[in-house]
Amino acid sequence: MNTEELKEKFKQGVDKVVTSSKMAIGKAGVAMQDFSDKSVIRIEKHQLETKREAEYIRLGELVAARFLAEPSASVSASEDTVASIIKEISRYNEEIKKREETLAEEHPKTKDAEE
Repeated sequence: MNTEELKEKFKQGVDKVVTSSKMAIGKAGVAMQDFSDKSVIRIEKHQLETKREAEYIRLGELVAARFLAEPSASVSASEDTVASIIKEISRYNEEIKKREETLAEEHPKTKDAEE
């Protein structure tokens, strides 16, 4: 093997290493971005769950206050205050479900980078 052939083989080897490194770095970058995006969504989901729990507490306190004031009282879902709380709980449930669906989706960029 002469010097030119050796140079060419070395250059091809270096090119393969560089190409492989670029691919690995690209995949790592996509995975890191996916992780970051999903972390934000998890935080949003947790915040929504916390707000939903606060609405459940508010509803429970309202009902308890009514029953403590008058044990034979009744509470209806059509009452303005109760309906408002139930509407908020439903809205939070929808938003939480959207976040869960987003988290369950496979990130398309991650899939493309693996190929």
